[in-house]
Amino acid sequence: MATFCSTAFAPLGAIVAEALGQPDLPISALQHPLAGLTPEQIRERVRPVVDDAIGMLTLPKEERIKRYSGRRWVEALQAVSIEAKVGEEEEEK
Repeated sequence: MATFCSTAFAPLGAIVAEALGQPDLPISALQHPLAGLTPEQIRERVRPVVDDAIGMLTLPKEERIKRYSGRRWVEALQAVSIEAKVGEEEEEK
């Protein structure tokens, strides 16, 4: 299994993976943002994760587990703090 997202969404990806019982799901993150980029700019953003994509999608299961098990976007997960403000409206600026 392979998961790819932009760096802005990697923390959410790690949280969702953990919530779904897949805490070690490897996440390969592309530099954010992707929207509004030219095809050439997108190719440049994708290059760093091509090897991840190939390995996550083509390696035999045992090798895939050995190479990617435990690899996740830990730094992003640690940087996220979630605050729920139920019933409070955002203050006008």
